[in-house]
Amino acid sequence: MKKTVVAEMKNVVTLAELKATYMKYFLQYKRSKELEQLNALYIDQFEEVKEVNAKKNGEIYTKPTKETAGYFLNCINTLKGIEGLELEMNGSWLWVKGDTKANKDVLKNAGCWFAPKKKMWYLAPMRG
Repeated sequence: MKKTVVAEMKNVVTLAELKATYMKYFLQYKRSKELEQLNALYIDQFEEVKEVNAKKNGEIYTKPTKETAGYFLNCINTLKGIEGLELEMNGSWLWVKGDTKANKDVLKNAGCWFAPKKKMWYLAPMRG
């Protein structure tokens, strides 16, 4: 894995930044051997930033969470091989669009919920 990827993963400050950085590289590595290394980097860094958040104005604050590193990784890695799904991060929320109707049961089993107004599935951060 490139040193720049490791450095970027290690330099995140908030959980939302960690998830966004992970997704950026996940899309590149999802079908390669480096995905294991990327997952390990996520797990290592998760403990450092799991309760760190940022307000819209950039102010950093902490908030307890029940979320584990596996909560997000299990969902992402369950959905990675499904053709026709598009994954995107918005803050700490994972949004799933595309051919979701055919994959409804997989999405539910991955921990996702359906947002009827947006007609998209999502994985929200766990709160403590």
